[in-house]
Parts: sequence; structure tokens; C-alpha cells
Amino acid sequence: MKNIYLRSLKLFDFKKFKKYSRDSDVHKYTTFEIFQYASKIGIEKYLRDNKNTTFAICLFNTNKLIGDAGFNISNGKIEI
Repeated sequence: MKNIYLRSLKLFDFKKFKKYSRDSDVHKYTTFEIFQYASKIGIEKYLRDNKNTTFAICLFNTNKLIGDAGFNISNGKIEI
């Protein structure tokens, strides 16, 4: 069993997402909605937006980024 932790998503994480988004095998497990939306509006703007909360999922012993999870608030409702 691997131990994980959550941390705030950082600008440098998007470089890794960009690389992963080109891998067709990875698309079996994720849609890259966060990466696509952030790329559309600007990554720095996305990270400053209080309506979007996204966390990097990292392996505890190596700090390796293995995924993301988050939610956004729209019209007073939380969307996961």
C-alpha cells in the first residue's frame, strides 16, 4: 500500500500534466478537464481563482505527483 498526501497545485505541475495528456494510456483514467480548463483561461489565473480548488496527489515517500483532485464552486454549489 502506498501512502499519499495532498498539496496545493503549483504552476510547475502543469508541465507534468501536459506530458501526461499526450499519453493515450493515461486517458483511460482521466479526462484532463482541469488541465484543459486552466490552459484555456491561463494557468496562473486558474491557480488564483478562488472558485477552483485543486490539489496535487503525491506519493509520500518520493513526493512524486501521481494525480489531482479538486472541486469548484459555481452558483453557490460545489461541483467535484
